[in-house]
Amino acid sequence: MSENKVEKPVEARTGPGPDTKPSPPPAFQPTGRFWAIISTCAVIGLLSALENTVVTTALPHIVTELTLGENYVWVTNVFFLTGYGFDSLSAALPCR
Repeated sequence: MSENKVEKPVEARTGPGPDTKPSPPPAFQPTGRFWAIISTCAVIGLLSALENTVVTTALPHIVTELTLGENYVWVTNVFFLTGYGFDSLSAALPCR
């Protein structure tokens, strides 16, 4: 009995030759979902910047009413930490 060996082509054994160029990656085609995500991120950035201007504009009045003195830095920190806590809580609620 003779064994029939099927030899692989040379390219299959050694890979593409040195003259072969790799194919370029497909061109990026943004879809509606892509633009919706980009738009949402832009709106979130704008709203957070506006929120910060509200706090810094009202900061002198808040500091005088609460007689904070040098502890005025805590006003913006507490404002944003509280907002972050409520945002995290409201994001977790639908998961339950």
